[in-house]
Amino acid sequence: MATPRATLLTSPPGFFILEIDTGGEVLRYGTQSVQITDAAGAVHWYREGLQPLTVTVGGQLDSIGVTIDDAAARWPLIVARGGALERRPAVLRRYHVGQVLEDATEVIAGLTVDAEYAAPGALQRLTVSIETRAIEQGSVPPAAAVVGSETFGNSDPRIDGAVFPVVVGRPGFTAASVDARPATPALLVELSSNERVLIAYGSTHAYSAGETVMIYDYTDSDNVSSGSGVVALYYDTAGQAYSAVLDGAVSGVNTKEGGEYWVGWSGGGVADNDGSVLRGLGSVLLYLMQTFAPQIQIDRGAMESEAVYLDNFKIDTVINDTTAPLEYIRRALVPVFPIREVRGPSGLYFRAENWLANKSDAIGLLSADSRQVARASSVRSGGGSIANEITLKYRYERLSTYTRLRTLGARHGVWAYPGAPTDPRVLSSLTCATSQAVYGLHSKTIETAAIWEDATAVAVLQHLSAKMAHPKRRVTITGGALLESFPPGAVIAYTDSELHCDQAIALVDSVTMSAGETALNLILLDDPIRTNRVTT
Repeated sequence: MATPRATLLTSPPGFFILEIDTGGEVLRYGTQSVQITDAAGAVHWYREGLQPLTVTVGGQLDSIGVTIDDAAARWPLIVARGGALERRPAVLRRYHVGQVLEDATEVIAGLTVDAEYAAPGALQRLTVSIETRAIEQGSVPPAAAVVGSETFGNSDPRIDGAVFPVVVGRPGFTAASVDARPATPALLVELSSNERVLIAYGSTHAYSAGETVMIYDYTDSDNVSSGSGVVALYYDTAGQAYSAVLDGAVSGVNTKEGGEYWVGWSGGGVADNDGSVLRGLGSVLLYLMQTFAPQIQIDRGAMESEAVYLDNFKIDTVINDTTAPLEYIRRALVPVFPIREVRGPSGLYFRAENWLANKSDAIGLLSADSRQVARASSVRSGGGSIANEITLKYRYERLSTYTRLRTLGARHGVWAYPGAPTDPRVLSSLTCATSQAVYGLHSKTIETAAIWEDATAVAVLQHLSAKMAHPKRRVTITGGALLESFPPGAVIAYTDSELHCDQAIALVDSVTMSAGETALNLILLDDPIRTNRVTT
């Protein structure tokens, strides 16, 4: 378990420790020498030699460069004896005296790259970078899940090279009273008398629950046919499971070579542990990381805890190209949903970034007035563009067209331009209204292939407006080891009479750690609608 805040409050300032596994031994260095006991009781000696460094963590962190000075100058000897300094496992941690090794915060874990040593006049020095991207993550869908002659004996040759789609949630579902819309590709993998279309990688909720899906034939776009079919589970010649629908089980659709087919999901894709459809954002994040990126250490407990809130956002999508799971999350989910990538003592996890936070969400009160912390910067405003009429396009049909939009603006049912007609897709927000009154109209459009549910689209818009409608003030505070217990994305209350802040709500944007000092870079959640501002 993590070190309690009470311990950190009285702890000396933290420092960095580093481990590099050379393949023959584990090298351990610190910015100061220290003996550390792990949870099993084993004692590890970290030699002084890691040179001072400053690290800012606030989300995605792919690389950190470190320098080690070792008077023994043993780098050439390590290599001569068969060890290696390049592409070797390494981990940099932030440690506080009194912690067991496992409670030290993992700053970055990855592989060493671009190692340099034995420079003339500096034989003692090793410089190297630690890169998370150097770790082989795996892929989603797996690289082997590809249609071709080695996986199917009689598939449509036009789909050779197509990947098995990974279906999450219920893409295409709009309401129980209407047919699900065409949202994900169906691949004609069997042309024999037992014709069938592959609709998803692995088993699915639709298969296990005995629910049907809609199959659409778009071979002739002027004469589209469709029908529902029962999902069955099959295995390709390489032994990979996939969900499919038999041609004979779909009335109104006759598959043939060269055809174009799509699926609408009323039953779901990936099934959750309890047999329900896996749709909650937090649970989807955990599934992607632990299923397709087992080499990356994740904090499963933290991710399960964050899922309690994040699962209110529903994901309905398809992953239709082979990609590293972490890269997919960063590209497709982080820009839209209120989440933040964080590394803690137990590994990587995704934390909710609550732009709608109030005092009840704060996990700590920090006060400059009581000298608990000190303000270390001027107040900086801005730091991003304003958006006070935000449009979200979603329901990505046939991987080509967004068929739904919602806009959050100043007036319900009314666009901001003169003469605009009444439009029920436009929702009102006092936050956007006050922003438009002060700063004028600033429109922004965002597209996402991950949402089909209206309620999720509106919830995302509410967070985006809270984040973007008003300029945010930023300030840096410094203090002792206590500050390291507030990860990026955490909500705190901040008091500073010089700024007329009395328990002002703030998000931790990033944490800067250096030798003997920790700083929190805060974003004050200024919003005249939700915040009681001092007026005197």
